Amino acid sequence: MRSILILIFSLFFISTNSYAQNDDKAVKLLEVVENRYNAFYSFKGKFEMSIENKEADIAEIQKGNFLVADDKYRIETDILDRITDNETVWTVFKEDEEVQITEFDEEEEEFSPSTIFNIYEEAFTFKNYRDTIIRAQQLHVVDVYPNEEDESFDKVILAIVDKEFYIKYGIVFTKTGSVITYLLDEFKGFGEEETDESLFQYRKEDYEGLDMEEIDLR
Repeated sequence: MRSILILIFSLFFISTNSYAQNDDKAVKLLEVVENRYNAFYSFKGKFEMSIENKEADIAEIQKGNFLVADDKYRIETDILDRITDNETVWTVFKEDEEVQITEFDEEEEEFSPSTIFNIYEEAFTFKNYRDTIIRAQQLHVVDVYPNEEDESFDKVILAIVDKEFYIKYGIVFTKTGSVITYLLDEFKGFGEEETDESLFQYRKEDYEGLDMEEIDLR
């Protein structure tokens, strides 16, 4: 689950510092995308993730929702939810009816969008800008390569919706042979007044019917 959230966030917070080897069209496109997300106080959407690794005989699909506002976020899946208000982190294990409570630590918080933004500030090369149509939708496509050999993946393909400039698809090729495909849908951005801050905190009433045990690890 941790790698899932990291990769989802990385799709939104890849920085576009220029390097000579970068494709200029790719960099300009991702700058527009970056500005698009940064224009909102918060944004939400749905994701569908599939993992395939033929050698390991893995074929999985997982669906969920996300809400992000700077270092605050709420990720919901069938298995667990991960929520933080930038002070406390709640990890909700639904099947176990358990909530683990920890302190938010920006330096250690690997899920933080701003942390991932900083990590990727000088970590990628952007190449092979091209246009394509998938399911009657015009998309701009860019290949993203890590500059450091110790990254867990070899390449990410990003597909961005024409004129709306939000990420529709992300395809991650990992060094373990897995191909992780994300479909992001129903993207919507909000201003500060439109954002319900209570969604960035654990609320027992959101889990009606479950006898949640709270485990405070702070």
